[in-house]
Amino acid sequence: MPLSSELEHADAAGTWPVALPPPSAQQKQQGLIVPQPIRPAALVDGTDAANQGRRSEPTVPHTPPPTPPPTPTATAATTPATASTPGNMVEKPDTLHLSGPQLTEWGHKWFTILARLPMCHSMFWVLFFVLAPLTTGWIHDTLVTSFTYRFITIWMLYGVTKFAMTMGYCFVGARRCMAAAQVSSDQWRERVPASNEIQFDDVVHVVVIPNFAEPVETLARTLDTLAAQAHSQQLVVVLAMEARDKKAHLTASTLTARYGSYFMHLLYSIHTVTEGEVGGKSSNENWAMRCAKTRLVDELGYDPSHIVVTTCDADTYFHPSHFSYLTYKFCSDESRYLRFWQGCTCFYPNVHDVPMLCGVRYTLLSVGFLGQLCNPFAYSLPFAVYSLSLNLALEASYWDPAVIPEDWHMYLRCFYATRGNVGVNPIYLPVGCECVVDDTPWTSLKACYQQSKR
Repeated sequence: MPLSSELEHADAAGTWPVALPPPSAQQKQQGLIVPQPIRPAALVDGTDAANQGRRSEPTVPHTPPPTPPPTPTATAATTPATASTPGNMVEKPDTLHLSGPQLTEWGHKWFTILARLPMCHSMFWVLFFVLAPLTTGWIHDTLVTSFTYRFITIWMLYGVTKFAMTMGYCFVGARRCMAAAQVSSDQWRERVPASNEIQFDDVVHVVVIPNFAEPVETLARTLDTLAAQAHSQQLVVVLAMEARDKKAHLTASTLTARYGSYFMHLLYSIHTVTEGEVGGKSSNENWAMRCAKTRLVDELGYDPSHIVVTTCDADTYFHPSHFSYLTYKFCSDESRYLRFWQGCTCFYPNVHDVPMLCGVRYTLLSVGFLGQLCNPFAYSLPFAVYSLSLNLALEASYWDPAVIPEDWHMYLRCFYATRGNVGVNPIYLPVGCECVVDDTPWTSLKACYQQSKR
């Protein structure tokens, strides 16, 4: 089965992503469904209402899946010593923070030049192959016996070999994805030995979702796939909002009321861009994670060595067993505090909605990334949606607020903080991300270019 089909049929019970079930009849009988007011807080805990035994009715109906969500169990992860403390406004972020360097005027110019080098590299080789047949005599007379000709020949052989290996390992990765999709969440739990230092139920997942002016239903689709996780009560979801978004509080409060009961906590943060910061994903999740750390570790007493941080986009689709697989990998890896975990990122959910040129790019990115992820000869780097331990994030002093693209940058921060001991381990399950789409094909092409440049 091709990877695109695997992405569509990953859930054995139905289609993927899985639709979110409505509140149960038992919840309604106990009077747990009442509207909640909007809290103008810098960080609002979605379980504040839960501590009072109340939740709000979903405003948009969802098709229920065959089975209801699992009942949360009382474990060391879900019931810390002070977990009964009501959720309040949190305005004090963790002070462990290193500001990014200030760029001078020349620094901005060099940054602009370097950002376009990949495009120049691609255009050079395109022009080379287009113009070479038109100037065969000139190439033969000037380059046939020269060092340049030999260099180009060796470079092309290297490129062909690399592409062939990537294509071969792409098939290997697809088979591994299909095999991992057959393992249930309970089977991942059973694979953790009883004598293990950290047990499956000890792990807490903090999922940070940076967003700016996103429609409620876009975020709702991502939250649907998180709520459909078999062990969703081990998840703490943080909606990282921007103060520039005038509807941030309303959006966060709507989603908190709709989804709060499906997670251990549903929090949201409001980030204000300050001097020295660049508005974007990195600065937003830097603020959100520092606020979440203050709430969970400093106030509620969670063990930071049991927390795994996952950062994703506002339009991300997780496989129903993603976090069970991730929990198993975290528990079973003795070097868990020196590891990133990377799923098989693919851009298939809306690839048919973008211009053909963009669709080809996104498809090649998906296939190439899968091949590189399982290629033992390739140097893997985190991309878009990835996970790491909170301990590693603390060692690197969180994300850099002075940059926009944060995946490779965060890896390098951790690389230097650990003196090169950090590595990336694969999660062989698909993680769907939507392609950039704008109002017209031309503006979609421009948006795709801007994303590539970043």
